[in-house]
Amino acid sequence: LNPGFARAENNLGLALYAQNKLEPAEQAYRRAIQLGAESGVRSEQPYINLAELLIDHNRITEALVLLDTARQIDPKSDRVEQLRGRGFLAENRLPDAEAAFRAALAVKPESGVLHYQLGRVLKRLGKSDDARQEFERSKALLGTHSALPY
Repeated sequence: LNPGFARAENNLGLALYAQNKLEPAEQAYRRAIQLGAESGVRSEQPYINLAELLIDHNRITEALVLLDTARQIDPKSDRVEQLRGRGFLAENRLPDAEAAFRAALAVKPESGVLHYQLGRVLKRLGKSDDARQEFERSKALLGTHSALPY
């Protein structure tokens, strides 16, 4: 592993996170971010991956800051918007979650998971008819909701 190679550090973080080694994974992602900044070739990927780890472990505020940076690097990333939606949902910021999931769907309209996540937010907002439409779109794209991770 070349210690100066940001992509390798990011990939190391992915491997460590897959093994549930949270602290080493976080450190690898942070090194990847630092190396990208030092080299002038920043990628949104380590920001996204670190943000997902943080969201998964209820460190939402930190994650949203990272996602703002990732969004600056790649303003059209559906993954950034999906994670922002998850973060906002975790903080019960439902209008923000709705906006983020809609932004993700603008980039990736064929995602059944995104339609399902938007449906969940709309249901909590009391927008039952809109929620039902999103659940139907999700089911049409995925076939079933039983495989959904959220």
